[in-house]
Amino acid sequence: MKNIIPAIFIALLLSTALSSCKKEDHVLPAITMEGKNTFGCYVNGELWLPKGRGDGSLPIFVDMTVNNFLAIYADNRNSGITIAIKDTTGIKVNHPYSLTDGLNFIASYLIIKKEISCQTKNPDVISGEVTLSKLQNQIISGTFEFTTYNPDCGDTIKVTEGRFDIGTITR
Repeated sequence: MKNIIPAIFIALLLSTALSSCKKEDHVLPAITMEGKNTFGCYVNGELWLPKGRGDGSLPIFVDMTVNNFLAIYADNRNSGITIAIKDTTGIKVNHPYSLTDGLNFIASYLIIKKEISCQTKNPDVISGEVTLSKLQNQIISGTFEFTTYNPDCGDTIKVTEGRFDIGTITR
């Protein structure tokens, strides 16, 4: 009987410790500005993290062209998210920019189901904004959220609590 009580106590302690552990790939990345190559959000309430397409391509990619068009791409095999700024000249950090402004900003969500792709982008963005917290020294960090509707997919997509911190901008 003496051995049973300590064994039960140890079992309870272990189960509590193991249940309190969270896998890091099941939570949103922290909001940082260090170029940690992180990206994440919730899509219709479900955690969405980039995993790549499975073809060796990078799960997160930032591209800036000569004319200051900047695009952040993230893929997870079943879907993709793009946040783009058509001209970064004069862009301010810590300033929210509306993603409903199709002239300067683009937000898109790509769904891939049974080889059918549905892309939602402006002018179908109902609401949303992006705020850059850092854009310097090859690091781009910020937060975003948007709601969009695409009649081809027949669904409203709500992207919330989005964040990115990327350390390599391809030019």
